[in-house]
Amino acid sequence: MVQALNVTVLSNNCVFKKGLLAEHGWSLWIEADDHIFLWDTGQGLAIEHNARELNLDLRRIEAVLLSHGHYDHTGGLRNVLKYAPHAKIYCHPAVFQPQYRREPGGKKSREIGLPFYTQETLEAACGGLIASAEPVEIISGVWMSGEIPRDHGSGWSVIFISIKTVPCRAAFRTIKHSLLKLHAAPSCSPPVRTPAPSTSCTPPGESPATWEFTPSSADFLFPAPNPGRHCRY
Repeated sequence: MVQALNVTVLSNNCVFKKGLLAEHGWSLWIEADDHIFLWDTGQGLAIEHNARELNLDLRRIEAVLLSHGHYDHTGGLRNVLKYAPHAKIYCHPAVFQPQYRREPGGKKSREIGLPFYTQETLEAACGGLIASAEPVEIISGVWMSGEIPRDHGSGWSVIFISIKTVPCRAAFRTIKHSLLKLHAAPSCSPPVRTPAPSTSCTPPGESPATWEFTPSSADFLFPAPNPGRHCRY
């Protein structure tokens, strides 16, 4: 179980702090006790600049956890691995499949998948590639969920963090694409997936998430809205 958690947004669509760059993308810097993880990498246009501005040393990253294979979540991998070639990569195997977006009208499509790497070249460039559709433990209390079914394709995962103290619910709000679940649990058992009727993830007291993690007394989506914002527990 994680005793201390500190999360900083490195990449998102907008910023509210002078000197930082916004991009269509998503990346979180996660400090779980003495461990440093990156949850997605954005497009790669902002991550190095914002890390410098926020005094975050990319060389300290132990692992990069990828929620899915779209370019706005994986495009910064090449920049990250320049600083942290020792970092392990955790992802769903479908991250490496070709992915496209059909434009309005359906006559044209464009590629939106993982840039720069194939599975083989990424494995050679990092400190180890763990591609799994099943739950994987990163450290004690931190898990990749494995497959999260979605209507528009496979290959999606969330990160599951078991923390010592239940955060105040007032500190949380639902953020689309955050894909980070905090959970207060009596043990560090692996997440168990149980189907539920809704595809949304919502705080306690509202509609259940599609995939519940058990034992489950509290599930939250992480409310880290913009680069430079920090949340500590």
